[in-house]
Amino acid sequence: MPSGCAVFSRKRAPYSPLNHPNIVTVYEIGQEDGTQFIASEFVKGDTLRARMADALLKSGEALDIASQVASALTEAHQEGVVHLDIKPENIMLRPDGCVKVLDFGIAKLTEPQVPSTQTEVPTLMKIQTRPGHGAGLGALHVAGTGARRFR
Repeated sequence: MPSGCAVFSRKRAPYSPLNHPNIVTVYEIGQEDGTQFIASEFVKGDTLRARMADALLKSGEALDIASQVASALTEAHQEGVVHLDIKPENIMLRPDGCVKVLDFGIAKLTEPQVPSTQTEVPTLMKIQTRPGHGAGLGALHVAGTGARRFR
């Protein structure tokens, strides 16, 4: 089993390629006088968990949050990083409406994908809803955007 130091130092790798307005910026990972540290951007605001505990999110706010999280995860996936721990505690909501995804500490670096030689576009799954009802956040997960519905 790896030591705590080894696990801590491996956390640096997933952050290095990530630069996106919805992903917390990590400035430095290091050790000083035997104490390990991660220096990151300070994000003022509340976690999504805290916001949901206060009141139900309005549908427009929930969709905006989901859209920003999906944008962050898309960027991470394009850089070969999979978050693996998306949960309301790892999503910060700033007072200005900007959403920040935190804690890529247990992220996984993916293997580079070999470009497909297939010329046809794959068929996308149709999201079915009842008449008069929107797709909602549950459908976002089904559509594979990386967003999850939070309770």
